Amino acid sequence: MEKKRNQMCILGIVLILLLLAYFGMQFREERKEEQEQKETEQNTVYVTELDEITAFSYDIGNGELGFELQDGVWTYVEDTDFPLAQGYPQQIADEFRRLASTRYIENADEPAAYGLDAPAYKILLTDANGKEVQLYFGNAVGEDYYVMNPETAEIYTVNSGVVADLQYTLDEMAQLDD
Repeated sequence: MEKKRNQMCILGIVLILLLLAYFGMQFREERKEEQEQKETEQNTVYVTELDEITAFSYDIGNGELGFELQDGVWTYVEDTDFPLAQGYPQQIADEFRRLASTRYIENADEPAAYGLDAPAYKILLTDANGKEVQLYFGNAVGEDYYVMNPETAEIYTVNSGVVADLQYTLDEMAQLDD
């Protein structure tokens, strides 16, 4: 009986030690992930860093679309009565307010080398302070696009998912009646 009790105590102690080791490793892994995330955030270069975007227009080769934020509601500039689903322009504004680059091109060649002399896409962003930023999108490179702010002539690459937000037609952005 005494022998069984000693074995149970030893097994209990071993179990406690294993649980402590497990939770210690979990804690250390979480701290490591947090540190890596902070380092990634610190090393990220942003193409745009704007306050709240209040207007934007873009041309993706099939005509220009423009949107404006009025009293907290996005409207289509050409027809303010258009039943615009708010999620589409808000997604674009959120994406472009602080657009992260995947890479900054140091010592870049001429813009033509990246397809930026005749950009495939153009977007003009205006923030709440009236600051305007224009971006040109050039050639695709892997899963990224070359992007340039023509005012600064700095060239970056950004994830191609950014352009996906601009692909919706006006009809697709309509808020349909239930």
